Amino acid sequence: MCIRDRPKIDQEKMAFIFRHGIRSGANILVLGPSGSGKTIIAKAIAEDQKCQLVYVNLAVLERTDFQGLPVLSVAQDTVNYATPEFLPFTDKSQDEAIAKFMQVKEVLSKSKSKDRKELLEMVDKRIEELRVRDDRAKLGAVLPYLTGGDFTAMIKEMKDTTADFDRPIVFLFDEADKAAHEVNQTLLEFLQFRSINGRKLNIQACILTGNLPDEHAHTSQLSHAITKRCQTYHLELDFMQWRKWAMQSGMHEQFIGFLNSNQDMLYQKAIDDDPTCYAMPSPRTWEQASSALKDLEQDKEYHAMSNSDKGDAMRTTIIAGNVGHTAATKFSVWYKHYCKLDPTIDALCDKGKFPDKLSLQDQFVVALSASSKVYASLKPNNEKEIKKIVKNVYSWFDTLDIDVAHGVIRIGFGRDFERVKQYKLAEIEEFTNCFKKITAQFESK
Repeated sequence: MCIRDRPKIDQEKMAFIFRHGIRSGANILVLGPSGSGKTIIAKAIAEDQKCQLVYVNLAVLERTDFQGLPVLSVAQDTVNYATPEFLPFTDKSQDEAIAKFMQVKEVLSKSKSKDRKELLEMVDKRIEELRVRDDRAKLGAVLPYLTGGDFTAMIKEMKDTTADFDRPIVFLFDEADKAAHEVNQTLLEFLQFRSINGRKLNIQACILTGNLPDEHAHTSQLSHAITKRCQTYHLELDFMQWRKWAMQSGMHEQFIGFLNSNQDMLYQKAIDDDPTCYAMPSPRTWEQASSALKDLEQDKEYHAMSNSDKGDAMRTTIIAGNVGHTAATKFSVWYKHYCKLDPTIDALCDKGKFPDKLSLQDQFVVALSASSKVYASLKPNNEKEIKKIVKNVYSWFDTLDIDVAHGVIRIGFGRDFERVKQYKLAEIEEFTNCFKKITAQFESK
């Protein structure tokens, strides 16, 4: 689905927009494929910018989770809202700072330090200042004066607290497209005024991520009132940027190699828009498959059968559970071709060495790859190479089961008879003999 009149960005641009949005205090909304790294990149950028990150999954919130529960006053004549724990209200942060000073005051009152009176006066002064205005930096001002065993643990805790107070807070609202309508009403105030029910929030920036409606992710149409409060972008995956990340992140090298040769398999939508295609390729599911394959390779039971057809089938099944049967099967073929059978294919094409005993499945992989190499060699001024590879490959084809030979020739060569004529393949004895044998077999049926 296209987001009309909104810019399309790749992962690199998205990272820059997140950084700039945090620095400038903006609201950023990025919609794109599920499992494409939107949330992971947002978290990494917030950490890189030395921010506190508050992650909120809007899909699981109800209005009261966000806005707070109404609470009657003692006189039961007014109503206020109980503060949700994850929301950094400005006055709540101030209360936390005051509470820390009250702890310091309690310890000081029991201390035998000669500076106890002076320090108590300093703490009282800081508490009063905090009550007058939100000046959390003053919390750290008393630390240099607190020395000795009585204060060691408290100093560490206060340093951690003041470090957090000094770090900007970034909210990451995930699954923005799946939020309940009532939650969105509260989100409008949050984004525009940085407040809830009029209470100010101590927030630097907001990042929202979500999916597009054509992904069968139970997506709802986002309110224009929300999108108009944000910078809105459409993420489109860039393979080379993903590959760089995958290599740095330790993705299984076999998946990187496979996807480098089959870039269209990095992310795919369901065939015929089928909502029951639950396992599909995406950066996230390939990462899951990578972890699954690494774990499988450490499994003693699998290790004992890893070089057998049973082991191949088990590996394919586990990978299919993450990325789907089609992608897993294509990977299995690639794995055999490039990781196991490539030397065998090269020896057949270049030296005419027939493969040793192969399973029927391996025969098909080698034959299909060799047939593709024959087709790829058909170029002008390449007569010597063409004759060599055709003689070598079709000599071996002549030893195969007729159905296998016929199948791979049709897939690898198609019905391109013009090329047969152009490059005079009918003049090569091995090529002609193989076709005569196949023709005679079918005529006899």
